[in-house]
Amino acid sequence: MKKLMFLLVASVVFLSCQKEEMLAPAPVFENEVASPDLPPYQIPEIKSESDFSFIVYIDPTVNQSGDGSISSPLKTLPATLQPNTAYLIKRGTTHPGINRLFGSVLLGAYGQGAMPVISGGLTVQNHSKNSTIRDLDITSDPGQNGGNVVDFIHQNKSSDITLAYNKIRGSASNGKFPKFGIHHAVDGLVLFNNEVFNIDNNGWWLTPHNNIRVVRNWFHNVNKGGENTTDNSGDGIQAEYGMDGMYFAGNIIDKSNSMWKYALMLNGTQTNNTIEYNTFYAPKPGAGGAAIRWMAHQNGIFRKNLVRSICNQGNQLVVPFDTWDSHANKGAPYGIRDNHILRENGNLATVATNGVSLDNSNSVFTGLAQYQQFLAANPGIGLYGSDITKENFWQSQGSSKHTQTAKRVNSGRTREIVAFSGHEQ
Repeated sequence: MKKLMFLLVASVVFLSCQKEEMLAPAPVFENEVASPDLPPYQIPEIKSESDFSFIVYIDPTVNQSGDGSISSPLKTLPATLQPNTAYLIKRGTTHPGINRLFGSVLLGAYGQGAMPVISGGLTVQNHSKNSTIRDLDITSDPGQNGGNVVDFIHQNKSSDITLAYNKIRGSASNGKFPKFGIHHAVDGLVLFNNEVFNIDNNGWWLTPHNNIRVVRNWFHNVNKGGENTTDNSGDGIQAEYGMDGMYFAGNIIDKSNSMWKYALMLNGTQTNNTIEYNTFYAPKPGAGGAAIRWMAHQNGIFRKNLVRSICNQGNQLVVPFDTWDSHANKGAPYGIRDNHILRENGNLATVATNGVSLDNSNSVFTGLAQYQQFLAANPGIGLYGSDITKENFWQSQGSSKHTQTAKRVNSGRTREIVAFSGHEQ
């Protein structure tokens, strides 16, 4: 009898009712400002719950798990996720760490208040595909989720995963933070409007994958293990050998409060990557390093970025670029060209490093006041660097601008409510 009851509970129950949709599928953020003038960069399309036929609601605060309707939500995310389904966790709640196979699903939030906290990190299992993870505050400490906050299983066969509007942050344990904010990647990965911070080593350690789009994200406090050391190995983002077709635009990577290494490291052979309209802050004084490491980048485009280096440091120099690569000066539109390079406290007009003299289309400014005067005198120059800043990127949880309002609408479609006996992994 007990075995029979378990099978009945574990079975899928189909109920017919009207689908509950969200009136505002895309949240309004404080950092939505005009795109660059020359030309606008590409903004990826981000799915919301309105793109899925079925919705299952989760509220970790309920005493007993229900059927997944908004009036009787599940207590935790089911162990097996059904395709074409949006799983929404109630805002203002905390859900245990998530390790799932994502197949044509959305994982997001509903209700009002702060983004739901995923405490213990998030792992995207092997063979996941065509899924969106958005509107979550994902956090972990060094002892959780393999020491990472968001983890894509190494060499997995997943594809086309989107992370959007998330906080991806480390939690300290005995003064130490998780090693990586994002670990590995998948082909067709989209990162859009995420904030990644409080990471011991790399904000993102990116192994070779194809056709990745990284747009309007903010990486900061991502090398906390190197705040006061000269030999820490952390970078803002470290892209390893073999990347192809990456589009990287409108981001901020800020390494200005840590020493050594790079804001963006493009290591080894890289091909067909476009990096435009970003702002990069080089490491702070106290050790060598650079804002950008650009190596063997065939058919690479690095244009209209704002690269902010710091100053001279005795015998070592924090430079905008670290490159031995002749591809840096390949003919337009390729190579490193048409960028603004700001040496805020320096007095050197050259940015040549390791024998490579950058194209003279790159404008070098030797002080912040000089750069501000230049911008004021040239209002039609177009926007260089990211269209987000530390000041206008959303920073607080629970803002009324970050909430969505749920309302029943007559959509004419039916919705399946699924009852599960699966347990949290």
